[in-house]
Amino acid sequence: MLRYVLALALAAQTFVHPARAEYPDRPIRIIVPWAAGGNVDIIGRGVAQALAEQLGQPVYVENQAGASGTVGAGNVARSAPDGHTLLFNSVVQTFIDALLPSVPYRPEQDFAPVGQVSAVPFLLVANPRTPFEDVPGFVRWAREQRQGVSYGSAGVGSTNHLAAALFASLSGLDLQHVPYRGSSLAVLDVSSGQIPILFDATTGVSAGIRGGLLKPIAMTSARRSSFYPDLPTFAESGYPDMVFSTWHGLFAPSGVPAPVLQRLSDALRQVTQAPEFRRRLEDAGAEVVFSRPAEFLAFSQAERARWTGIIRASGATASGNN
Repeated sequence: MLRYVLALALAAQTFVHPARAEYPDRPIRIIVPWAAGGNVDIIGRGVAQALAEQLGQPVYVENQAGASGTVGAGNVARSAPDGHTLLFNSVVQTFIDALLPSVPYRPEQDFAPVGQVSAVPFLLVANPRTPFEDVPGFVRWAREQRQGVSYGSAGVGSTNHLAAALFASLSGLDLQHVPYRGSSLAVLDVSSGQIPILFDATTGVSAGIRGGLLKPIAMTSARRSSFYPDLPTFAESGYPDMVFSTWHGLFAPSGVPAPVLQRLSDALRQVTQAPEFRRRLEDAGAEVVFSRPAEFLAFSQAERARWTGIIRASGATASGNN
């Protein structure tokens, strides 16, 4: 009788606590909160493709653009913390609540950083028919434009927006913000002459530069890039405070189990070490950078403080007027 009771108890325990499926047990969705074709999307798709090979499950990108990236990020924050819905975003993830009056999540509390994968300097690019070739020439030309100079961005609060707003503050230029639903649309309008200039990550403009559709003016990196060795930096051009890069990383919803976070981190490390992935990013002008969750968390917190300072210094506002 005792054996019978013990057998029933063991069977009941097995029924109540079935074996947990090994992660991942189904396709993984990576939400990119910006439009297709921009620098976040380009790198995010490379990460998704490489992660699928490491994790043994399909990994696909879903673009959910809107409200300066907060629509897609908010959906990830509210998703189940099981590692099957992730966020791929830029440095904007850390500071957007310092710019917008209302954000549907808490950037520091509602996400678990998985890891950084890249760092990308910005370029000032112009339509090839503009009559300037360098930063001093651009500043002289811009001061002659009585109606100001329009520039494009991926949207209010994007790094494109903040880069231009910071330069306007440093140079005293009247730069008029024209926000788009993604930087790829702004790139098209610069190349066609609808607007004269754009600040964008190298990953978003390298193809246009190679094709002669965009004219590079200067970089925001601390030193000249091996990709554009003849292109001066803003620091060389008299603007030492115009030194910054954007970066990209993977986030999970807060509360994701530690073993899942570790599995994702290990897979991401393998991705960033893969020669094909490194070549793909480097060809686009990005530097491959990997960090573990704890390192990425500390870095994100430091970047939040830094970019909040840039927002204040630039005078950028949620209205997008500067």
